[in-house]
Amino acid sequence: MDQGYAELKLRELGIELPRASSPAAKYANCVIVNELMFVSGKGPTSGA
Repeated sequence: MDQGYAELKLRELGIELPRASSPAAKYANCVIVNELMFVSGKGPTSGA
C-alpha cells in the first residue's frame, strides 16, 4: 500500500488527520554506540 492510497482512503472515509506538532525538545538524529549507529523516527521529508 503506497502513501497515495492511504491518503485517498482517509479522504473517502471523511477522516482528516491533524498536522504534526513541533518537537518538544532538541533530539539527536542518531547515536553511535560501539561502532553501531542507532536511528529512530526518520522518514521521508518531502511530499507533504
